[in-house]
Amino acid sequence: MRKLVSIIVFSAALFVGVFSLPVDTPTIYEKFYPTFSQDEINSLIGKRVINRSKTFWLPGRKFPLHNEGNLTTEVLQNGETGRVVDLQKALEGKVVNLQKVMKNCGLLVKWDKKNNDGRDMYSCQGRFSSRVFLKFE
Repeated sequence: MRKLVSIIVFSAALFVGVFSLPVDTPTIYEKFYPTFSQDEINSLIGKRVINRSKTFWLPGRKFPLHNEGNLTTEVLQNGETGRVVDLQKALEGKVVNLQKVMKNCGLLVKWDKKNNDGRDMYSCQGRFSSRVFLKFE
């Protein structure tokens, strides 16, 4: 009987411990519609954003849109600021080697901090990642 009670108490404690963690997971709506509609993007264009990623094991990345040769990315710092820009206007007349990355891009964020070469840095945010990692002003 003691063994059964200890197993039940351990199972209950494990259940409470695991399911009390604040884990951000995509909602059902975000799974079916991972990118924004064009009307939603139009309503967000020009808004200022602040990166609020606090995880060290899954940091956000930013990259230059036009690159010659190797793609160099940088880690987004917590508290870094930027502005939502229009995807089509940002891509006009530029050579983009990121077609696979840009395919599922919902929001294109232009970050205020430039890279070492003085190029503008961008990141793509979907519906889920913008909810979790961006704070809109």
